[in-house]
Amino acid sequence: MFKIKLCKSKGSYEVNYNKKIKLDLKKLKKFKVIEDAGIFLILNIENCEIIVHNYGDLFFKDCKDKEKIEKIAKEIYNEGIITT
Repeated sequence: MFKIKLCKSKGSYEVNYNKKIKLDLKKLKKFKVIEDAGIFLILNIENCEIIVHNYGDLFFKDCKDKEKIEKIAKEIYNEGIITT
């Protein structure tokens, strides 16, 4: 489904879906939105700040718990993936 890896900067975790997807950012506004930049959102979910790009990549800025990252990523993908 997706892979979780430590970013090159070592400051955050990156989550990438295993295939090309698009996310409906409007649907993801049900979560707490910190910033809406049009092509990405910054969300706060369970005290984690997540940058969500419309092409499916997620960046967890201040969360080091991989189980929590996996849980939140599943929620985001389940809610936001555009199916055709």
